[in-house]
Amino acid sequence: MGILILLFFAASCTKDEKPSVGFSLKAVDVSAPVQSPNQSFQGSDYENPTLEWNIAWIYITQLEFDAEFYGISDLTGENKYPDFHYSWQGNQKIDLLDKPRFFASMELPEGQFKRFELKMTSARFSYTSGPNFFLSGIYGPAFGGTPIEVAVTHQFEMELKYDDGEAINTTDGEIFQSMVELSLSHVFSGITTEDLDNAELTDGWILISADHNQDLYDKILKNLHISPEDSLVWEVHEIQ
Repeated sequence: MGILILLFFAASCTKDEKPSVGFSLKAVDVSAPVQSPNQSFQGSDYENPTLEWNIAWIYITQLEFDAEFYGISDLTGENKYPDFHYSWQGNQKIDLLDKPRFFASMELPEGQFKRFELKMTSARFSYTSGPNFFLSGIYGPAFGGTPIEVAVTHQFEMELKYDDGEAINTTDGEIFQSMVELSLSHVFSGITTEDLDNAELTDGWILISADHNQDLYDKILKNLHISPEDSLVWEVHEIQ
């Protein structure tokens, strides 16, 4: 199962609007059990401790979007129109637990598209002292659990690909609203209850950063480097 999923929602443009797409981002699996070291030997009534997040944010500093025209060619068989490439740079801090909002948008050329690729980069600007990905919550029961904090300061990239569904037609002037869902459960893939139970505490907190519990930090950073093969298939929904 993948760590990212991108949902497209299409609605008709008004008379003076051009086809466009806007990008938003939110967290899913905000409360999820942690895998045990011997998951396959659990009894059916066994319940693992959970990770419950109450703060989650990310900086998106670059976005690259590619769309490949489909079914449009001249007499030689070559594409009649060039493929579309969009590149955006900024420093958008996104609250992953808040109501999703657009952090980037752009106009789309009219035509049929069969393949999309999206790459989002999270990195710190030179003048930013804080992390580019941050989580804060509780490990274990809501009352009596251990507070936990994750601060990622290294750059990572998240990539998605749409290459297996129906062609998307923008000739009718649709506005596409796309939402990327980031699974916080899969950010902790490969980290078990034993890992967290044995983690070093700082003032009663499990701190995971480049300076604290570095083995866990390395696993999380690896999980955040998401390739198209790791992501779920994009789903396209049309608003009626």
